[in-house]
Amino acid sequence: QTDLRVRKWLWVAAFTLPLLTLLPLPVLALPLLDPVAWTPTFESRVYELDPRASLLETIYLDDPGPGWLLLVVAAAAAAGWLLLAARWFATLRIVREAEQVVDEDLVELLYELGQHYRLTDVPMLKRSDRIDSPCLWGIGQPVILVPTHLEPSLGPAEWRLVLSHEIVHVAQRDTLRLLGFLLVRYALWWHPLVWMGLQDALLVQEQAVDAEVAKGQDVRAYTRLLSLTPAVASGPP
Repeated sequence: QTDLRVRKWLWVAAFTLPLLTLLPLPVLALPLLDPVAWTPTFESRVYELDPRASLLETIYLDDPGPGWLLLVVAAAAAAGWLLLAARWFATLRIVREAEQVVDEDLVELLYELGQHYRLTDVPMLKRSDRIDSPCLWGIGQPVILVPTHLEPSLGPAEWRLVLSHEIVHVAQRDTLRLLGFLLVRYALWWHPLVWMGLQDALLVQEQAVDAEVAKGQDVRAYTRLLSLTPAVASGPP
């Protein structure tokens, strides 16, 4: 588990550097939209002591340089972030339309696990027929979503594992890390190394959660749960 924790933070560091570089990109690129920025300024000088004083020397004071490249990268990042925002609003709609679970046993279990993992705010539990596997959404006020079709297949042991898995994500602030990962991925969507890195970063994140949840749990119940919902083990929170 220590190895997983180290790999997890290495990926956080690997994505933080490009994220810090990308965030000010719109501010840097906006001046390039001004046509004046693409026009080099120049100054004409006349040599007074030169017999050929009628000849002028043109001196370029600045050069647009690689500004076009910065503008292209900024445009690609803006397009990616717009797509990310569209998907975020689509997911938000699913969360808002989901039905809140009011089963007393599940709510009690949810609060019990929240206290066990020392959460100050316990996530809300909802069900939806528009998702295929349990997942966590949100940062400030997280919501646990459970597929409607999965509920009849879950016994008390499986419910404990499902809720534990998502609550560990909350305790480890994985949704905040995921947001940073996605900001980089959608900004640099054209870079294959970003996609490869994100895939491994999410896998390590899920493995770290699985290792934490599996402590002292029924291995057979956890194996059965993973067979029912593979995305619990490998999908993003």
